[in-house]
Amino acid sequence: MKLSVLIILLALLSSCSPMKFEKRKLINKQNKGYEVYLDSIKVNFDRLYVDSNNVKFEIQKDKKIYFKRRVQFQFIELDSILDKYQDLNDDYLLVINGVPVDKSENIKFEINSITEIKVLRKVALEPVLYHIKYPVLLILTKR
Repeated sequence: MKLSVLIILLALLSSCSPMKFEKRKLINKQNKGYEVYLDSIKVNFDRLYVDSNNVKFEIQKDKKIYFKRRVQFQFIELDSILDKYQDLNDDYLLVINGVPVDKSENIKFEINSITEIKVLRKVALEPVLYHIKYPVLLILTKR
């Protein structure tokens, strides 16, 4: 009897665990018709990078996902970051978290979500990736 009560209790507690923040799964939901809101503002989550430790989110049955930030950090646009790397001109490859990204998209980063920005010059890439003709601007964020 005690064992069956313990098993039922463990099953209930494990089903109530908080949801894990997985950006790719949330983007897939957005692509399937879910609306995404950050602090009550509708956003395109695919072009927004936030610190996963700074947000709580809730998925509702009416196909809406609500994100609430614990601390309201400022957002910085990709153009502001690119201004610091003017020597790249327009001939570079932009990679965010290992994924090549179109530079023309309106991308925003929560200021504390960026962990590293690095320019990989052609000289450094030649021994490994000899087919890449342009420098790579690499941006890493918290996941």
